[in-house]
Amino acid sequence: MNEVFLKSIQKIQESLKSTGFLRGRTFENYKGNYFCDCSSLFTSILKIENAELFERISRGDETLKSSDYFSYAREHNLFVDEISKLKLGDILCWKKDHIPKSGDSGHMALVISFPAREEDHLYKVRVFDATKTPHSNDSREEDGVGEGDLYLQTDAIGKIIGVRWSDQIQKIKRTPIIAIRL
Repeated sequence: MNEVFLKSIQKIQESLKSTGFLRGRTFENYKGNYFCDCSSLFTSILKIENAELFERISRGDETLKSSDYFSYAREHNLFVDEISKLKLGDILCWKKDHIPKSGDSGHMALVISFPAREEDHLYKVRVFDATKTPHSNDSREEDGVGEGDLYLQTDAIGKIIGVRWSDQIQKIKRTPIIAIRL
């Protein structure tokens, strides 16, 4: 599916007319209007490109949160968590420790460049996602779908242990982060 996701975001980028961040909203085609959140971006692509896989993951739910994708990948061992093993088309995913009843449960973003070491244990990675707040060097001026650079922190053996949203934000959120391979 990595290649499918990469081709899908290329279709989105080539057709993009309007975008915005709307929690839980999905799109049904690549005709230029993309109003979604991070997890519904991947839900939309899966429903278009591989509805059978979406049904397996969703178990009958119409929408999924990033925490659902995170749990599914962990349960089925469909992930890596080491920076050296990241591949183009992997889906970076993390979930909050305490999932709120409403709002985001974590985040998801498609890896579109190989990690580049910035400093000890900190790597810049270009991603494509849907977000309210743009990353560094972002294609978005505001919210919606687009691409930008975020930073992944690793431990001494290369396991991903944290994320820095952009170079404008110094704080690193320490949380388990996986790279999903569907």
